Amino acid sequence: MAGAAGHGFPQLANNLVVMLKGVSCLESLSLKVYVSEDDAYTLQSVYLFLPKALKRLKLQPVDEQHFIHHIIPTILSVRNHPVYSCGPPPLFNLGSLSLVLDIISDELVVSIVKSLPFLVDLDLEDRPKWEPEVHRDLTNIGLQSLGALKHLTALSIIRNRTNRCVYFKRVNDMGMFILFESCDGLESVKLGGFSKVTDAGFSLILHSCCKRLKKLELRNAFFLSDLAFHNMKEVASSLVQLRLLSCNLLTSEALVDLSLFGNLEVLDLSGCRSIANPCLTYISSLGTLTCLSLAGADITDEGLAVLGRGRSAITHLCLKGCKSV
Repeated sequence: MAGAAGHGFPQLANNLVVMLKGVSCLESLSLKVYVSEDDAYTLQSVYLFLPKALKRLKLQPVDEQHFIHHIIPTILSVRNHPVYSCGPPPLFNLGSLSLVLDIISDELVVSIVKSLPFLVDLDLEDRPKWEPEVHRDLTNIGLQSLGALKHLTALSIIRNRTNRCVYFKRVNDMGMFILFESCDGLESVKLGGFSKVTDAGFSLILHSCCKRLKKLELRNAFFLSDLAFHNMKEVASSLVQLRLLSCNLLTSEALVDLSLFGNLEVLDLSGCRSIANPCLTYISSLGTLTCLSLAGADITDEGLAVLGRGRSAITHLCLKGCKSV
């Protein structure tokens, strides 16, 4: 749902309130409303009327400071509004939260953890216009706080570099260690823009969550190499989707143990330019694989011939940007 700032915005906010009052059993809501700073405070009143039955909420775009200091206090208020004068506050039992923000910070993550303790799925994406200041960025401290979410099974933290190269420069391998030692029940992990994390940090994801991990996506991981995928026997049986996007240090050797991935259905290696023909020999052994993307890889017709003679029952194949095919 989209709206425009200006004189018509109060009416839009009022229409949203009317709609929310009429859908008390609503379980999933996605709001995409572009507003000015002044109109953001008008929209704030809308959150008072979020249905108590709501289980999944997505808001975009959202200002980080406004979410922390105004939206969360509003949706969690119990006594300040007659609608919620008794019973638990709205969204206290929210299971899924998705936010597209200007910045992801420690303060934001800590605020979410304290306010929404029963989250099962947390999806955070930011699009910074400039390099974040030290006190307004995500660090190991913010990741450590996520350990308090005892029901968390899906985690996505992405720094989207739309206009410039901006990354999570204040998170390192220790942050990954702290996070995945405390969140060992994760079934889905999606990380993007962690430019200081190395093989040691990324391999912790695979081995800490090895019994339950079904989906793994890593984007723009500068220091992710083949070493992170050695000794994959324990985690291989659980993975259903593996996406490694624009990880330029990865070569075909990272996929040597693919035959162990007995349940893998989706393999996406888009933007991994050092992936070459040898990987197709490993991929061809996957009888469960249905979706494969090799966009931008260094493969040729000879490699595809090997894939064609393999066991894979591929129904979706992407070769965009493969110049030698």
